[in-house]
Amino acid sequence: MSAAAMAPVGEKPKPTFLLYTHVSEKETEKRENWRFNEVIKQKQLHSPANFLIASLACADFLVGVTVMPFSMVRYIAVTDPLVYPTKLTVSVSGVCISIAWILPMVYSGAVFLTGVSDDGMEELYTLV
Repeated sequence: MSAAAMAPVGEKPKPTFLLYTHVSEKETEKRENWRFNEVIKQKQLHSPANFLIASLACADFLVGVTVMPFSMVRYIAVTDPLVYPTKLTVSVSGVCISIAWILPMVYSGAVFLTGVSDDGMEELYTLV
């Protein structure tokens, strides 16, 4: 059972828990970024299985950067349900949803419109 589920209703989140959550998010991001870079950089790690691991590490990194900050909103909803409607208004949820949709579209558009994806695929084929 999570710590949020065991906390009494209406109890404020403890600063140590918030700090621990933030630190664990950043550690996850660093670890996955390192794992991805090591597989890509080191020639001896170039194998189909390691490319799958690098792909998973990249996906985990992106989840850590984009989704984990929104998990704090869910934590507030569970630990402080009476204050939650005043903190998460329609405008705040609209901003969160907009960010969640706009950032991936901008990134994907930049990758495909600049042709970087074609160059990257050619470089990947020369490495393998």
